[in-house]
Amino acid sequence: MTGRTARAFRSPLRTDRWWGLLYALPAIAVVVFFIGYPFVSIVWHAFTRWNGFSDPTFIGLRNFEFLLKDQNFWLAIRNNVFFALSVPIQLVVPLILAFLIHEKIPGWRFYRWTYFLPAIYSTVVVGIIARMLLMADGPLNQALGAVGLGGLQREWLGSPQTALPAILMVVVWANFGYNTVMLLKHRTS
Repeated sequence: MTGRTARAFRSPLRTDRWWGLLYALPAIAVVVFFIGYPFVSIVWHAFTRWNGFSDPTFIGLRNFEFLLKDQNFWLAIRNNVFFALSVPIQLVVPLILAFLIHEKIPGWRFYRWTYFLPAIYSTVVVGIIARMLLMADGPLNQALGAVGLGGLQREWLGSPQTALPAILMVVVWANFGYNTVMLLKHRTS
């Protein structure tokens, strides 16, 4: 094969690469604009003092020193770890339910429907239902009083000790139906 023939065979490959890059440029520009620029801006502003109007002043690591001494920061970290530890609950409970539905226990169609019901509600509706259930005079406290467990009645969302676990249980409840159906779909396919 002569040099001229080899160039004729290589030429389309090289132009295809350039066309591919050209077609990808709009997507690359969007990623750079919406992800790259904000990321660089966040990193830059982490090392500056800026009130939003005047020019930022470089202050080095002082923002991080302040952050490590701030109790609200550590409270936020603790709350995030608490929610992260809920991931196994959000996996194991739906897995058990998916297994039971797959085994076609009596009433399995009803269970499949009721488990998925919270997933079709909007977040606002789930929040309203949860608030109504967890109020001081709500159904949960009334049920506890009816079965003789009045000592467990409390303001579930108003107490610092119970608010985060109550919210976590609402999140698990709102998501486990979707997770159950997804695991059930995977199990049956």
